[in-house]
Amino acid sequence: MKKYDNALRSRRQGETLTTGRAFGAAAAILASCVLTAGLAQAQSPTPINVPDKSFPESVTATSDGALYVGSFNHGGVTRITPTGKVDAFISPGANGSGSTLGVLADEKSGTLYACSNNLAGLGLPSPGSDKGAFLKTFDLRTGAPKGSFAL
Repeated sequence: MKKYDNALRSRRQGETLTTGRAFGAAAAILASCVLTAGLAQAQSPTPINVPDKSFPESVTATSDGALYVGSFNHGGVTRITPTGKVDAFISPGANGSGSTLGVLADEKSGTLYACSNNLAGLGLPSPGSDKGAFLKTFDLRTGAPKGSFAL
């Protein structure tokens, strides 16, 4: 019986040793990951320039990294590409639109939705001819008008 106990005890010690080695390896890997993450530097954000006094109202993005920014007082929508190129994607007043108060890019339908309102009652000149609130739709690839819905 003593011989059996010694063999069992030896086996258990071996198992503990194997488990201990596994935990040691895991700890070494974890420590390596923590040190690597600690050495990585956080990148500072790149400033994005929008037209002067455009008062960005809302921002939407597409999967390619482009940003679409609506303008409260100029109207229209500015597009900023992932490389930082800025262009007037939807010109102020396009399709009769006024101040842009919200934007949403729907890549599935290829549509950019823009909430438009004439804010002349607040003393702001409207870039477009429409009076009232509208949901304007534009082609997300070209910026061409698709439709206009009164709200």
